[in-house]
Amino acid sequence: MLVTLFLSFFLHSTPTFASELLKVATLNFNDEMTPEDTHSEMRDLRFQSMTEWIQNNQPDIVFIEEGWSYHNYPSVVAPLAEATGYSYTYRLTMGVNGILLDSNGVLVKNTFRWDEKYDYKLAHSSASLGNGKTWIVSLGSSSWGIGGRVTSPAGNPLYLYATHLIASTDAQRADSLVSLHQGIEGEIVGNGESAAQANIFIAGDFNSDPGSAVLNQILNLGYKDTFDLAHPGMTTQAACTLCSNPLTTEFNPMTIAPGQLPAQNEESGNDRIDYIIAKSPKATVLASTLIFTERQNGIWMSDHFGVMSTILLGDTATTPSAVSVPNPVRDRSQPGELSQVIEVTDQNFHCDQDGCAHELPQINASSDTGVTFVNHTSHRFRIEIDGDTDIFPREYTLVLKGKVASFYFAKGAHPYRFTVYRTLSKKKLTGFIQTH
Repeated sequence: MLVTLFLSFFLHSTPTFASELLKVATLNFNDEMTPEDTHSEMRDLRFQSMTEWIQNNQPDIVFIEEGWSYHNYPSVVAPLAEATGYSYTYRLTMGVNGILLDSNGVLVKNTFRWDEKYDYKLAHSSASLGNGKTWIVSLGSSSWGIGGRVTSPAGNPLYLYATHLIASTDAQRADSLVSLHQGIEGEIVGNGESAAQANIFIAGDFNSDPGSAVLNQILNLGYKDTFDLAHPGMTTQAACTLCSNPLTTEFNPMTIAPGQLPAQNEESGNDRIDYIIAKSPKATVLASTLIFTERQNGIWMSDHFGVMSTILLGDTATTPSAVSVPNPVRDRSQPGELSQVIEVTDQNFHCDQDGCAHELPQINASSDTGVTFVNHTSHRFRIEIDGDTDIFPREYTLVLKGKVASFYFAKGAHPYRFTVYRTLSKKKLTGFIQTH
């Protein structure tokens, strides 16, 4: 009611600009798991969860990166829009039909009007074949900005673009992001509008941390990092969106889970690499929260956490101080738990009077963050896990020297048995896992 009265006040008091609250969300959806998900079990659960989340939270704008193909749809963006009643735009950005398709897209509530849609190919991108809507054959890595101009329910023009920066260096990713900014500015000027007064929102996976050249360069052009404004001074580890350190409570086991293409089998720490940035003289960030930081429908939604920012678009000089929006760092309902880390060494594989098969003491593990195996041996080995309930993302994998693999389990207390085999050897290590 307070927000309704507040908006009513502005709508009747500022005829030159209609103020409104915007809930803006972004998620990198993790298409690396598509080849393993041959029967769409994980994608079905993720699709159901995302549909329910949109219906329950009612974001005005949703940016999607690494959108996977889904049943007969080349991009999950289209069926999500159909299921929720949102309108959308998308483009396939990389991949090969029948193997793996990657897309970016933007969904907006159907109370918004799409005025124009644009696809910008960014600096340092390779060539590709295909129409970008139904098929593509990419000839190398490419970054795109996908979106366009919409008119909000209050009549305000907004320029919205999703992007996934995958050039190989920070300097190149900075070039890519600046080239998107330049394309948007050209679009604005072409529409007869002032670039200085425009409302621009770019969101996605920048593959760069907050102190990088990528962020520094785009912030120097007048953009604001909405999460940083809502939580100034927060460390990257505490606010990570790609959280691959199993020794921290922020850990997301999908970041180093087996069966992904390309492989994600290296623990690289905790990084904040997903952003919603805004450039508008009328935008004030009221809140920003990491989303999907716990399991939905029993599975992790992605190897990334998403971001949702609540933004006031209006005259900040007369904003009533009573207006407030909850501003938690993350949406997790309970504190996170550590993964159980099993560091396997050459000493675990030995033959003695008891034989060549040895067993570790019982391991008690959280079902949410499961177990993480680290190969400290001088050889590769194979892991197999058995149990009566689900093991995600699969029950087995090969772990190369110096690599890692993380598994998580069905919710609740269940027993599991694991075996680590030295390849081309009778030596093995076994153990019993009890989840809670």
